[in-house]
Amino acid sequence: IDRIISWSLDDLLPSRLFWVYGVAGCGKSFLASSIATAIADDKRLVGSFFCKRDDEGRHSPVRLLWTICYYLAGVNPDYCKALLEALGSPDTSINDNFSAQCMDLLEKLLVSIGSSVDRQPVVVFVIDALDECEGFEEVAKALERVVKLAPWLKLIVTSRQLKEIADP
Repeated sequence: IDRIISWSLDDLLPSRLFWVYGVAGCGKSFLASSIATAIADDKRLVGSFFCKRDDEGRHSPVRLLWTICYYLAGVNPDYCKALLEALGSPDTSINDNFSAQCMDLLEKLLVSIGSSVDRQPVVVFVIDALDECEGFEEVAKALERVVKLAPWLKLIVTSRQLKEIADP
């Protein structure tokens, strides 16, 4: 836990994605919760999403995406403005699939605000049990792209060890 917390607080490290994996029942969710609490105490936690296979609201990749967008808009005024403009555009459909919405509401917007966030403090978002999210392979690839576009964002992700997540 201390190693992950230290990683999350070090703004100079080039890595932006910390993946914790293990077998079912080994304590990954406890670890994610403990880390989120500790990071929240340091005012670095921007949000979290705990996936759950048998809960419709917690296994939806679109719900995960909207949660990330919501919390990023809360800490980054430039992203918030761009998100509100995108949501008001007739070209943006909130009924599209995950990939299209991720591109329109997250990736394109992060590119558009790119240089305006150089002084943005690094924030952390925790995702637990990504392997329980529907279409987790696609989500893992999208998350990898997102952290490359937002140098002010770090992700901590837990899951079972799956090749699709280990090699996005």
